[in-house]
Amino acid sequence: MVTHVPIEYAGWKQAHRLTNDALEMVVVSEIGPRIISLSLRNSHNLFRELSEELGKTGGNEFRLYGGQRLWAAPENQESTYYPDNNPCEFRQVDEFLFRVTAPVERGTDLQKELDIQLPEAGASVTVVHRITNQGQQSACLAPWALSVMNLNGTAIVPLPPYGSHAENLAPVSVLSLWAYTDLSDPRWTVGAEYILLRQDALAGTPQKLGLQISQGWAAYVLDGVLFVKTFGFKANCPYPDYGSNTEIYTDHRMLEVESLGALTNVEPGASVTQTETWHLFGEVSTPTSDAEVEEFVMPHIQSVLGST
Repeated sequence: MVTHVPIEYAGWKQAHRLTNDALEMVVVSEIGPRIISLSLRNSHNLFRELSEELGKTGGNEFRLYGGQRLWAAPENQESTYYPDNNPCEFRQVDEFLFRVTAPVERGTDLQKELDIQLPEAGASVTVVHRITNQGQQSACLAPWALSVMNLNGTAIVPLPPYGSHAENLAPVSVLSLWAYTDLSDPRWTVGAEYILLRQDALAGTPQKLGLQISQGWAAYVLDGVLFVKTFGFKANCPYPDYGSNTEIYTDHRMLEVESLGALTNVEPGASVTQTETWHLFGEVSTPTSDAEVEEFVMPHIQSVLGST
């Protein structure tokens, strides 16, 4: 059974607890759209909450807040960091679907919206991230879904399947680096099949990678709980950041597991969407190598991909 209970949360007066038999979510509608909490029932929040920003509303300063947020790529200082500090409309569309709609952004004329589809049973939820161009001019953008994960976990992303030189003369994927990316940083583990990134609250510098992942998943393990997001991939489409449809970023505050849609010329009145389905699994050990990813994580990934 899916339940919706209006609550106060972390200083915000308008929040909504959504539950089914296996998981719990909290959506804040005084800001956002933001899903600030995600957990298995009676377990810890997988999403990071920035304590110094909780409960705040209004103002022109961008706040990270934490949780799940929606941006428009490519990243730039003027439009990306639009402060989502104003109230959203929250409504229950049907028994299993909840919609959170932000006001139109001044200056960009973009309107952001989350559709949250929570099944009656099972530890999964589908989130449709929608950006609508409410302006008079077309806008080239990609929907960008960012999960701000809690401290001290490990992100996992797959590398392209291995193949022989003789049969693969052309490249099969991309790896995008930022000016501050340092693959010798001990938070990275680069294997033959997977890349791991560990969050360290004592680390002094950020790290980031972009990848083109055709396998359609990325994951995070924290204190025995595995978070898996699945998402679509379209070959030969113009993805942002040299072709990245997946990005992972970390600093001392959090780690982000991100998926991106293709760059699209969005006409006035039109929308673009990025759909993620989240799956949670308990009693999963944190991997430190390719072999441990295969042992601890991949049986769950394969069960998810086999059901899609």
